[in-house]
Amino acid sequence: MHFGLKIMIQGFFLGVFIIGCKSNKISKEDEKEGTPFSITKATYQNWYGGIQDEKGTIIVITGKDLRTDVVLKTLYYKGKKSNIIPKFKRENFVLKIDINTSKRDRNFVMDGDTQKEYGNKPPVKKKYPNLKENEALISFIESNREYEFLVKLTKEKDLFYP
Repeated sequence: MHFGLKIMIQGFFLGVFIIGCKSNKISKEDEKEGTPFSITKATYQNWYGGIQDEKGTIIVITGKDLRTDVVLKTLYYKGKKSNIIPKFKRENFVLKIDINTSKRDRNFVMDGDTQKEYGNKPPVKKKYPNLKENEALISFIESNREYEFLVKLTKEKDLFYP
């Protein structure tokens, strides 16, 4: 009986090990297929000029296989948030977002006459994900739940406007 009990215990642990390895494999496959769209190309390009101290970034993301029940909502980049409006061509989609990264606020009035400054609102710092320069975060809605997807961007040559 002692020998039979030993074999049963070893069989139990072997079974747990095999099931554990199999469940890890399944979860990694699910992670790859978990996004309801595919990104085929993602780039960013910094731009400078036009008006003094103006700068920004143009982000272009192309993809395919966006399911009809999925709504692309927002893109986060460098502490900024932008709404997403995809353009479609057959089964492919393109997101083109121009984000102004200048420090100055265009709606902020500075004048020697304080009466003209009335109505200025103090800046509100919103908390957005802490991303690297080559990363953007896309939020999307699927089955009434909001999800986020991290996109790695490739840098393009900077643009300079006179």
